[in-house]
Amino acid sequence: MNPEQVVNCKETFSDDPDLNRVYLAILEACEQITLHIRYNTSNKITTANDFGDVQLDFDVQIDSILFESLKESGVVYGASSEERPYLTKLSENGKFFVTFDPLDGSSIIDSNLAIGTIAGIWRRSEGQEDLTGKTARGEMVGAALSCYGSRTNIVLFNDCTKTVDELTLQKKQDGSEDEWVLSQKKMLIRPEGRFFSPGNAKSMKYNKGYRDCIQFWAKNGYTLRYSGGMAPDCFHVFMKGEGIFSSVSHPGKVKPKLRFLYEVAPIAYLCEMAGGQSSDGEISILDVPVRGYDHIHDIIIGSSSEVQRCVRFLQVYKTEAG
Repeated sequence: MNPEQVVNCKETFSDDPDLNRVYLAILEACEQITLHIRYNTSNKITTANDFGDVQLDFDVQIDSILFESLKESGVVYGASSEERPYLTKLSENGKFFVTFDPLDGSSIIDSNLAIGTIAGIWRRSEGQEDLTGKTARGEMVGAALSCYGSRTNIVLFNDCTKTVDELTLQKKQDGSEDEWVLSQKKMLIRPEGRFFSPGNAKSMKYNKGYRDCIQFWAKNGYTLRYSGGMAPDCFHVFMKGEGIFSSVSHPGKVKPKLRFLYEVAPIAYLCEMAGGQSSDGEISILDVPVRGYDHIHDIIIGSSSEVQRCVRFLQVYKTEAG
């Protein structure tokens, strides 16, 4: 790790010192991002990323913060982001790939709602040049979800203890500097949940199974928690230890909305490591092969019973169509 890159954190996240460096690089970047979004103004710029989203200057600036921090770690072979959906080589002898969404929820940032960073860490085999064809179950070794709101928190997979933990960025007691403090150990997502966050809801017009599922949640007293940002809505599931987040498409009418490498796979990994479940309506997200750096995909994550219920609703009409 770059000697100038100092992260105040007493936790160890892996027995592999190189994997631990990747986590420290992400923590360092999230600390910088916290300051950046709090004390700078966000403006739209005249470009769009490869997915067609109008970029904010924040998107580009925060993307650079993460790339620079990962490069300084010295152990990441290559990285790819939603803003740069192609592999950028960082260290020739690196052991890992990192894929990330630098600023998830940037479309709601002007409303001052919570936003976040999502990252997945993938093992690199000798001679491997990219992630196409790989699965999260086979190759992902870590993931992190940060949330920037009234405070800065991060949920990540601790490889030492095989748990999903939460850290909070706090001032030291003497006020000298910030430090990451363990605030929850072994976060678990219970099988039953009463919160729902239905993304890509416009597909309800065509996808009758998704419509019926959302109507079931609404009619049976579930609590709606939907901000329009995947990172804060999924963060809510981890913090409450229950609930469901979904984003479902309909072939030929409404495309999948979320990016597989940068959003879908890392969140699904964290969810399953916390005892929850993930699905795309057919199989676990962790078993879906990467189709490229522009891969978009459906996702359902959260309490296992609720994920299974949603899948059953979706399958009813698929069976009838078949």
